Amino acid sequence: MQALRTPDSRFSALPGYDFKPNYFETQGLRIHYVDEAGPTAEADVTFLCLHGEPTWSYLYRKMIPLLAKRGRVLAPDLAGFGKSDKPAAIEDYSFGLHFSILKQFLAHTKAKNVILVCQDWGGILGLPLALELEPLFAGLVIMNTGLPDPSAINWLNPKNILGAAGFMAWRTFAVYHPDLPVGRVVSAGVWPPLRLAPEIVGAYNAPFPDKSYKAGVDAFPRLVPLTEKHSTLPYMQTAREKLQRSPLKKLILFSDRDPVTWSQRSYFAGLSNVVADIRISDAGHFLQEDKGEELAQNILNNL
Repeated sequence: MQALRTPDSRFSALPGYDFKPNYFETQGLRIHYVDEAGPTAEADVTFLCLHGEPTWSYLYRKMIPLLAKRGRVLAPDLAGFGKSDKPAAIEDYSFGLHFSILKQFLAHTKAKNVILVCQDWGGILGLPLALELEPLFAGLVIMNTGLPDPSAINWLNPKNILGAAGFMAWRTFAVYHPDLPVGRVVSAGVWPPLRLAPEIVGAYNAPFPDKSYKAGVDAFPRLVPLTEKHSTLPYMQTAREKLQRSPLKKLILFSDRDPVTWSQRSYFAGLSNVVADIRISDAGHFLQEDKGEELAQNILNNL
């Protein structure tokens, strides 16, 4: 597998992101992660913060310092994103690749009593991960994500129709754009849209010096299961089945300005052992960017 490595110079002096880099090697790839814990952190609490498409651990920069007051915070960059190595071909990416790397990451870091904090693809990957390794986890913080299963979702529900339309519009744009403008995509996904400062937009562009580094960005929309024959679907179906009976505590934090995932909030809010279902006002799809401190405080207050 050919992989590219973004030069370190691309990440110099990023606003709000001065965390020490950490790395581990797996499957021929160097994976980067943040590993932070404050002086008052509890040794037996770990927050696992998983980003989605097309962001990286930079998305959690506002939350990490607050969560680190309570426990250890791990925020990896998925393969193809952030400071992690980037397989060069779309065909190199699969749900299984990301899933396997995350399992190895948890073993490498010796994480315990893990509270998953997930959004977007962080949930599509992280929820199946947590439910397969359930004894390792202590709670789930579910934000602007879903477990897409075309065989289970009632697409005739008006909410689901609108949500599906929002996702398909995004997928079409992402798949057919010749060179996805990552920073602009993130800026379009906050509230109000397109209001991020140029240096923040630049931080989201930093991992990708040119188009050749964006195979992972291009691959993720294709990995969402739209048919019953899609290779990702069994992971979604197994996670849905386990989630219904999981004793893990669940905190639901969905924003009110996300046209893609907002329809999934009711599904997660209807699960057992939900400690709170909190609507985050005036936040877009990338709610960590809009309301990072508020999210962290809600996590500390409820879990």
